Amino acid sequence: MPTELLPPAPPAAPSPAPNALTPFPPTPAPAAAPTELLPPTAEPEEGAAPPRSGIVAGIGALFRRHPRAWLAGGIAAAFALLGTGSLLGGAAYGAATAAEPTVVSDALTVDPRTAPGELLDPAALPTCSITPLTAGAGLGTLRGTVIDATTGATIWSREGATGSRPNHLVRLATGIAALSVLGGDARISTTVNDGSLPGSIVLTARGDATLSAMPPGTDSVYSGAPKLADLAQQTIAAYNAAHPGVPIETLVLDTSYWSADPRPQGWPSNTLDSGQASLITPLQVDGDRGDPTRLSSPRGDDPIGDAASDFVAALRAADPGGVVGADVAITSGSALGSAPVLGTVQSRPVSTLVDQMLDLGDNTLAEMLGRLVAIQSGFDGSSASVGKALVSALAVAGVPTTGMTLVDASGLSSDDVMPTDAIAGLLAVIRTGEAPRDQVRDALGVAGQSGSLADRGAGTVLSGNLHGAASSLNNGSSIAGYLTAADGTELVVAFAAHDAVDDSTAGSLDALVAGVATCGSNLAQV
Repeated sequence: MPTELLPPAPPAAPSPAPNALTPFPPTPAPAAAPTELLPPTAEPEEGAAPPRSGIVAGIGALFRRHPRAWLAGGIAAAFALLGTGSLLGGAAYGAATAAEPTVVSDALTVDPRTAPGELLDPAALPTCSITPLTAGAGLGTLRGTVIDATTGATIWSREGATGSRPNHLVRLATGIAALSVLGGDARISTTVNDGSLPGSIVLTARGDATLSAMPPGTDSVYSGAPKLADLAQQTIAAYNAAHPGVPIETLVLDTSYWSADPRPQGWPSNTLDSGQASLITPLQVDGDRGDPTRLSSPRGDDPIGDAASDFVAALRAADPGGVVGADVAITSGSALGSAPVLGTVQSRPVSTLVDQMLDLGDNTLAEMLGRLVAIQSGFDGSSASVGKALVSALAVAGVPTTGMTLVDASGLSSDDVMPTDAIAGLLAVIRTGEAPRDQVRDALGVAGQSGSLADRGAGTVLSGNLHGAASSLNNGSSIAGYLTAADGTELVVAFAAHDAVDDSTAGSLDALVAGVATCGSNLAQV
């Protein structure tokens, strides 16, 4: 706000004579000598400098007559002023700063100076370093990201935006996508329809890898899975009612739900033999395991043919009257839209399948869910479309996807790429617990207790504290999750080690995460 205008100032008092202060007392002129007259001043020429005043000219003349005396007096005055100059200067400065703003005219005022804002408290400089731990044994090429879960700020990063191998952490992404796109209550149906030709039935598969050939009352690795025996009993009863006395001689298989590329690129060559996963086909029984009660059991090379044989055996077991022919032909085709349904069974809800996938670490189940996400998202369900569908679904769910490239849904492929920034972002989204993410959150492993973290961090600050997942595959090892640091800070961590990894890598990664938990908000970048 402009200052108030001041009244006009009174006339100024006469200025003291210019020579009121002199270097020394003036020398009296001789009494008899007449006063020296200065020559008359000529009119200045146009453009010339103005003439000096009489006083200035007189001083100059006096200096010329007494140069030594003026020099001595000037030196003495200089010493005198040195003793008083600072005091006079200070007084003059104080007077100037204390004075009111000068009003130049009635039209101009000076705004008051803006008062400084409130000073902020000084910020603490983080001093807790995990740099020595990054040189741990077996860490090879290390990348990592640490996020403050409350603010979302990244507080530590090493090449966090550079592509890393997520390995089986991809299954977390598949869980989020499946629950978001399919819905937790969705179920996968396997149906038998009446065939268009006499004596034929059509088995239509839609990707339920949990469909089981186990006897009633027993479970495979998939607890509560639908049974072929139940489907066969429904089929025989309905078929006999519709076609009494006509034997079943042809089983038509409809396995066209997605295109035939059952092995994603980048999978290890021993995937089937080691029991890590089956070929990804819409129709298979018990995940095509040689032993349905073992998670890692060798898989075959014809899951569709094996499932068809199992279903024919189930039909015969459910046929007391011998309606199933001695030699049932198996062929490919599809049911007419109006064909009567003879029997159907359904999987457990998708929410349960996601839980089983994460708890068991089941790659086949992950791949099946990935195909269904792709189909529901408008893709053809091929292996090539799975990664695109998953990344798209993650982006919609709020997961950062920059730099992310997926080619399968299980993380078995060495071609999967997910920077640790994205992995940490995925865990941060899961941590919020908002439906349907809460189902993935609740299925995470806990250090020293469950899941892929069951044997990690026991007896350390991580035990019972770190919630997440870990994986070792493709000459790489990764760990990610969220935890509460020693100072109460909620953090999300993601680390991935590549190349030159060995049996010591897991322990070094655990020590690194424990270091983060110890530092908390005092974690320094260096």
